[in-house]
Amino acid sequence: MRNLKKWYTYKRDGIVYVQFKDRITGKKLTAKSTGTRNVLLADEIIREWYYDVDSFFNRGQREKAKNELEEIITASILNGQDIKDVFTKVMSSFFAGASSEDSMMFIENGSQFFIAREQKQTETPKKASKHSEIQEVMDMLDTLTFKDYLFLFWDYEKSPYIKQLKNSKSEVPYKELFNRILKSINHYSYLLDDVLLKDVTKENADNFLKEIKALGKLKDSSIIQIKSPLVQALRFAHKNGIIDTLITGDMLTSFSAKNDEKEIFTEQELQTIFDKKKNYFENEAFLLINKLLFLTGGRIGEVMALHINDLKQNLKGYYLSFDKNYNFEGKYLKCTKTKRKDVCPISNELAEELLEFIKTNPYKNKNGFIFYSEKRTEPLNYDVINHNFHKTMEKLGIKRKRLTLHSYRHTFTSLLQDAGFSDADLLFLTRHDDINQLRRYGGHITPKKEEKKRQAMDIINSYI
Repeated sequence: MRNLKKWYTYKRDGIVYVQFKDRITGKKLTAKSTGTRNVLLADEIIREWYYDVDSFFNRGQREKAKNELEEIITASILNGQDIKDVFTKVMSSFFAGASSEDSMMFIENGSQFFIAREQKQTETPKKASKHSEIQEVMDMLDTLTFKDYLFLFWDYEKSPYIKQLKNSKSEVPYKELFNRILKSINHYSYLLDDVLLKDVTKENADNFLKEIKALGKLKDSSIIQIKSPLVQALRFAHKNGIIDTLITGDMLTSFSAKNDEKEIFTEQELQTIFDKKKNYFENEAFLLINKLLFLTGGRIGEVMALHINDLKQNLKGYYLSFDKNYNFEGKYLKCTKTKRKDVCPISNELAEELLEFIKTNPYKNKNGFIFYSEKRTEPLNYDVINHNFHKTMEKLGIKRKRLTLHSYRHTFTSLLQDAGFSDADLLFLTRHDDINQLRRYGGHITPKKEEKKRQAMDIINSYI
């Protein structure tokens, strides 16, 4: 019975988690977050992990199988000929009726052979799609190029992916995201081969990314923003039977965003920036926005979405309600990035500063934005805030390449980590869903972390 179900899924705080079963024992393994609330996208991710030979799951299973096989052979009374006979028998059963392509696959990559074989046995044979959005693509396969498919997939109004989500009554992504991705792909589309979608290979996709890299205009972190949508579109096509070849991110060139990580502020820099005697931002709104970003660890969209009635008071003091995010591209309010509603306590001093600033609001509307603009329905523009931030940092001599408004959030996390807050605490405080993303935030080197090296040396030295 254990072969019938390969994995189990469940939701935690709305995020889909998967528990794979060990390929040999059938026992459930440690749960893994897919990082998404979208059930359809989560299913694509899970299948990629299960059937991609180089995924974290299959790499772990391969090492485990090798270790167990070694233990069995070591502990057995089998001699070399016995082991050879068993291996020959197993291979004979696998290759009974196998095609020359399958034989070659085993020679070049044994792991890929077994996983591909399992996939053929367990997945339903592809038939003509009953869903109109998929059939529309299938009907164009004889002339549809890979390039035109990408344009189609990321065109919000025409996308088969969006149509599928709507038909299944699933939550759909924001239009601005699709527009941004489509613009990026279109900008570099002249580098794409004219290969038909049905004939596309991993080399076609990889060459596109390598060509972009060769231009020398984009950082790795920016190329990742093109690679991910590329893979998503291909994964969708494979899952829905449009193409036969599974092309995953692990099969393509890796690009690292490590060198593009945000920097953090030093304690001395924070004292300079928020000097109690002088407002270096030269504007009360800009000062308060920067203060809130640091003191709450909030995202810029969450801070700019704050309405006057989000500043509240109870018996324990003042707090801010973080339950929405402002989309600067579409100019509308949406839910927070992780769809969580939260409250953040603030000091009486900061609350009083905000209350004084609110008095300057000309619209006298409790439902209005705290950081109002000349347009009643919009908060201050992000570009204006960002320009003021960089201008102020340059004036203070704190200008660094990767120091941004988001650095306040990284600094917030790093300082609390130094103060002894656990990952679970910080996951809650920063309104994160992904522990790996949080660890990136907390991975900055601070003076206290450097001091840990000396403490470690002293402890180890004490043993000899």
